[in-house]
Amino acid sequence: MESVEELCENIALINHGRLVVTGGTDEVRRQHGEDNVEIEYTDDTLARRTLVVARPEVNATLHGLLEKDFTINSFKEVIPRMNDIFIKLVKGEE
Repeated sequence: MESVEELCENIALINHGRLVVTGGTDEVRRQHGEDNVEIEYTDDTLARRTLVVARPEVNATLHGLLEKDFTINSFKEVIPRMNDIFIKLVKGEE
């Protein structure tokens, strides 16, 4: 599935002869995401930590980290891999 993400712009996932999902790879990945954000920060012990939070909780989480004078290193949307999407959709059909 890694090759699919690298090489394909559009996909069709098929399971047991049935079409499971079709569309642009980016579109499919975003549609099946859980709307989470990954925040990587450095705490007061200089340890790097990672939090995954739901989008509605992002502002409060960032505010809390900054109040503690933690350093925000990265902030990115969590988008599932095609393999994870396929497994989720196939198990949902069983």
